[in-house]
Amino acid sequence: MPTLDVRSDEQLAVAAQGGCRASFELIVLRMHGPLYGYLRRLAASREDAEDVVQETFVRAYRKLDRYDPDWRLSTWLFTIGRRLWINHRRQSQRARKTGEAAAEIARMAALSSSGRTVDPAVDPAAAMIVAEERQQLWQIAAAVLSEPQYTALWLFYVEGLPVAEIARVLRRSPASVKAVMFRARRRLLPHYQELIKPRPVVAGTAHQTTLEKVDATAH
Repeated sequence: MPTLDVRSDEQLAVAAQGGCRASFELIVLRMHGPLYGYLRRLAASREDAEDVVQETFVRAYRKLDRYDPDWRLSTWLFTIGRRLWINHRRQSQRARKTGEAAAEIARMAALSSSGRTVDPAVDPAAAMIVAEERQQLWQIAAAVLSEPQYTALWLFYVEGLPVAEIARVLRRSPASVKAVMFRARRRLLPHYQELIKPRPVVAGTAHQTTLEKVDATAH
Protein backbone atom coordinates (compact mmCIF):
# COMPACT_ATOMS: atom_id res chain seq x y z
CA MET A 1 0.00 0.00 0.00
CA PRO A 2 1.27 3.52 -0.75
CA THR A 3 2.18 5.75 2.16
CA LEU A 4 -0.55 8.10 3.38
CA ASP A 5 0.86 11.24 1.81
CA VAL A 6 0.76 9.80 -1.72
CA ARG A 7 -2.68 8.19 -1.50
CA SER A 8 -5.57 9.79 -3.31
CA ASP A 9 -8.29 11.53 -1.32
CA GLU A 10 -10.60 8.64 -2.06
CA GLN A 11 -8.06 6.07 -0.81
CA LEU A 12 -7.64 8.07 2.38
CA ALA A 13 -11.40 8.13 2.87
CA VAL A 14 -11.65 4.36 2.49
CA ALA A 15 -8.81 3.94 5.00
CA ALA A 16 -10.58 6.32 7.37
CA GLN A 17 -13.73 4.22 7.02
CA GLY A 18 -11.63 1.32 8.26
CA GLY A 19 -10.62 3.24 11.37
CA CYS A 20 -7.40 4.97 10.26
CA ARG A 21 -7.56 8.29 12.09
CA ALA A 22 -4.33 9.50 10.49
CA SER A 23 -5.98 9.20 7.06
CA PHE A 24 -8.84 11.43 8.11
CA GLU A 25 -6.44 13.96 9.63
CA LEU A 26 -4.66 14.16 6.27
CA ILE A 27 -8.01 14.68 4.53
CA VAL A 28 -8.61 17.64 6.84
CA LEU A 29 -5.20 19.10 6.00
CA ARG A 30 -5.81 18.75 2.26
CA MET A 31 -9.40 19.97 2.13
CA HIS A 32 -9.50 22.71 4.77
CA GLY A 33 -8.19 25.37 2.35
CA PRO A 34 -10.59 24.62 -0.52
CA LEU A 35 -13.62 24.45 1.78
CA TYR A 36 -12.67 27.62 3.62
CA GLY A 37 -12.01 29.48 0.38
CA TYR A 38 -15.47 28.59 -0.90
CA LEU A 39 -17.31 29.42 2.33
CA ARG A 40 -15.38 32.56 3.25
CA ARG A 41 -16.96 34.58 0.46
CA LEU A 42 -20.42 33.44 1.43
CA ALA A 43 -20.06 33.91 5.18
CA ALA A 44 -20.37 37.22 6.99
CA SER A 45 -17.07 36.67 8.81
CA ARG A 46 -14.00 34.46 8.98
CA GLU A 47 -15.38 32.97 12.15
CA ASP A 48 -18.63 31.96 10.47
CA ALA A 49 -16.76 30.36 7.58
CA GLU A 50 -14.40 28.50 9.92
CA ASP A 51 -17.31 27.27 12.02
CA VAL A 52 -19.01 25.77 8.97
CA VAL A 53 -15.73 24.22 7.77
CA GLN A 54 -15.16 22.58 11.13
CA GLU A 55 -18.76 21.37 11.29
CA THR A 56 -18.32 19.95 7.79
CA PHE A 57 -15.41 17.78 8.92
CA VAL A 58 -17.22 16.74 12.09
CA ARG A 59 -20.28 15.75 10.08
CA ALA A 60 -18.14 13.93 7.49
CA TYR A 61 -16.31 11.98 10.20
CA ARG A 62 -19.58 10.91 11.77
CA LYS A 63 -20.99 9.83 8.42
CA LEU A 64 -17.89 8.18 6.94
CA ASP A 65 -19.78 4.93 6.60
CA ARG A 66 -22.06 6.64 4.06
CA TYR A 67 -19.24 7.78 1.80
CA ASP A 68 -19.26 6.07 -1.59
CA PRO A 69 -15.73 5.80 -3.08
CA ASP A 70 -17.29 6.20 -6.54
CA TRP A 71 -17.77 9.87 -5.62
CA ARG A 72 -14.89 12.27 -5.59
CA LEU A 73 -14.19 12.98 -1.95
CA SER A 74 -14.14 16.71 -2.69
CA THR A 75 -17.63 16.47 -4.19
CA TRP A 76 -18.92 14.72 -1.07
CA LEU A 77 -17.34 17.27 1.27
CA PHE A 78 -18.58 20.26 -0.74
CA THR A 79 -22.06 18.74 -0.69
CA ILE A 80 -21.96 18.51 3.11
CA GLY A 81 -20.43 21.99 3.46
CA ARG A 82 -23.00 23.58 1.19
CA ARG A 83 -25.94 22.06 3.05
CA LEU A 84 -24.50 23.15 6.40
CA TRP A 85 -23.98 26.67 5.08
CA ILE A 86 -27.58 26.89 3.87
CA ASN A 87 -28.78 25.77 7.31
CA HIS A 88 -26.43 28.23 9.00
CA ARG A 89 -27.67 31.07 6.85
CA ARG A 90 -31.29 30.25 7.56
CA GLN A 91 -30.73 30.00 11.29
CA SER A 92 -28.77 33.23 11.52
CA GLN A 93 -31.16 35.01 9.09
CA ARG A 94 -28.30 37.01 7.68
CA ALA A 95 -29.19 38.63 4.38
CA ARG A 96 -26.65 40.06 1.99
CA LYS A 97 -27.01 43.80 1.49
CA THR A 98 -27.07 45.24 -1.99
CA GLY A 99 -25.02 48.16 -0.69
CA GLU A 100 -22.06 45.80 -0.26
CA ALA A 101 -22.09 45.05 -3.98
CA ALA A 102 -22.28 48.75 -4.81
CA ALA A 103 -19.33 49.49 -2.53
CA GLU A 104 -17.23 46.75 -4.10
CA ILE A 105 -18.07 47.98 -7.60
CA ALA A 106 -17.08 51.53 -6.67
CA ARG A 107 -13.76 50.39 -5.21
CA MET A 108 -12.92 48.16 -8.15
CA ALA A 109 -14.01 50.82 -10.63
CA ALA A 110 -11.49 53.18 -9.01
CA LEU A 111 -8.78 50.54 -9.43
CA SER A 112 -9.72 49.91 -13.05
CA SER A 113 -9.25 53.60 -13.83
CA SER A 114 -5.64 53.49 -12.66
CA GLY A 115 -4.36 52.69 -16.13
CA ARG A 116 -4.44 48.92 -16.23
CA THR A 117 -5.75 47.53 -19.50
CA VAL A 118 -8.26 44.72 -19.30
CA ASP A 119 -9.79 43.14 -22.38
CA PRO A 120 -13.58 43.25 -21.96
CA ALA A 121 -13.85 40.07 -24.00
CA VAL A 122 -12.12 38.15 -21.19
CA ASP A 123 -14.33 35.56 -19.55
CA PRO A 124 -15.60 37.30 -16.36
CA ALA A 125 -15.64 34.19 -14.20
CA ALA A 126 -12.26 32.99 -15.43
CA ALA A 127 -10.74 36.44 -14.88
CA MET A 128 -11.63 36.19 -11.22
CA ILE A 129 -9.38 33.23 -10.68
CA VAL A 130 -6.46 34.30 -12.86
CA ALA A 131 -5.13 37.15 -10.73
CA GLU A 132 -5.15 37.67 -7.01
CA GLU A 133 -5.81 41.36 -7.45
CA ARG A 134 -9.28 40.55 -8.84
CA GLN A 135 -10.39 38.28 -6.02
CA GLN A 136 -12.74 40.96 -4.79
CA LEU A 137 -14.89 40.19 -7.78
CA TRP A 138 -15.95 37.02 -5.99
CA GLN A 139 -17.36 39.22 -3.24
CA ILE A 140 -19.49 40.93 -5.85
CA ALA A 141 -20.54 37.53 -7.17
CA ALA A 142 -21.56 36.49 -3.66
CA ALA A 143 -23.68 39.63 -3.38
CA VAL A 144 -25.43 39.59 -6.75
CA LEU A 145 -25.76 35.87 -7.55
CA SER A 146 -28.01 33.31 -5.94
CA GLU A 147 -26.27 30.71 -3.79
CA PRO A 148 -26.62 27.93 -6.42
CA GLN A 149 -25.25 30.26 -9.12
CA TYR A 150 -22.29 31.26 -6.96
CA THR A 151 -21.60 27.67 -5.93
CA ALA A 152 -21.72 26.42 -9.51
CA LEU A 153 -19.24 29.03 -10.74
CA TRP A 154 -16.92 28.55 -7.78
CA LEU A 155 -16.79 24.78 -8.09
CA PHE A 156 -16.27 24.98 -11.86
CA TYR A 157 -13.67 27.77 -12.10
CA VAL A 158 -11.86 27.50 -8.76
CA GLU A 159 -12.15 23.85 -7.76
CA GLY A 160 -12.15 22.53 -11.32
CA LEU A 161 -15.07 20.15 -10.80
CA PRO A 162 -16.79 18.95 -13.97
CA VAL A 163 -20.45 19.77 -14.52
CA ALA A 164 -21.50 16.23 -13.59
CA GLU A 165 -19.87 16.55 -10.15
CA ILE A 166 -21.34 20.02 -9.60
CA ALA A 167 -24.74 18.53 -10.41
CA ARG A 168 -24.28 16.10 -7.53
CA VAL A 169 -23.41 18.91 -5.14
CA LEU A 170 -26.39 21.02 -6.20
CA ARG A 171 -28.66 17.98 -6.53
CA ARG A 172 -29.63 18.99 -10.05
CA SER A 173 -29.27 17.49 -13.49
CA PRO A 174 -26.15 18.40 -15.53
CA ALA A 175 -28.37 20.27 -18.00
CA SER A 176 -29.84 22.30 -15.15
CA VAL A 177 -26.36 23.14 -13.86
CA LYS A 178 -25.32 24.40 -17.30
CA ALA A 179 -28.38 26.63 -17.34
CA VAL A 180 -27.57 27.92 -13.85
CA MET A 181 -24.03 28.76 -14.92
CA PHE A 182 -25.22 30.49 -18.07
CA ARG A 183 -27.63 32.69 -16.11
CA ALA A 184 -24.98 33.41 -13.48
CA ARG A 185 -22.45 34.59 -16.05
CA ARG A 186 -25.06 36.69 -17.82
CA ARG A 187 -26.05 38.33 -14.53
CA LEU A 188 -22.44 38.94 -13.53
CA LEU A 189 -21.26 40.33 -16.85
CA PRO A 190 -22.69 43.89 -16.44
CA HIS A 191 -20.89 44.24 -13.10
CA TYR A 192 -17.68 43.01 -14.65
CA GLN A 193 -17.99 45.44 -17.54
CA GLU A 194 -18.59 48.28 -15.10
CA LEU A 195 -15.35 47.44 -13.33
CA ILE A 196 -13.13 47.20 -16.37
CA LYS A 197 -14.48 50.18 -18.31
CA PRO A 198 -15.03 48.26 -21.58
CA ARG A 199 -12.65 49.00 -24.42
CA PRO A 200 -13.07 48.06 -28.11
CA VAL A 201 -12.36 44.45 -28.87
CA VAL A 202 -9.59 43.86 -31.38
CA ALA A 203 -11.08 42.67 -34.67
CA GLY A 204 -10.22 39.26 -35.98
CA THR A 205 -10.00 37.47 -32.63
CA ALA A 206 -10.35 33.84 -33.53
CA HIS A 207 -10.23 32.13 -30.16
CA GLN A 208 -13.35 31.06 -28.29
CA THR A 209 -13.49 31.93 -24.60
CA THR A 210 -13.99 29.35 -21.90
CA LEU A 211 -17.43 30.75 -21.14
CA GLU A 212 -18.48 30.50 -24.77
CA LYS A 213 -17.38 26.90 -24.92
CA VAL A 214 -19.32 25.98 -21.82
CA ASP A 215 -22.35 27.93 -22.96
CA ALA A 216 -22.31 26.12 -26.28
CA THR A 217 -22.67 22.78 -24.49
CA ALA A 218 -25.79 24.02 -22.73
CA HIS A 219 -27.77 24.26 -25.99
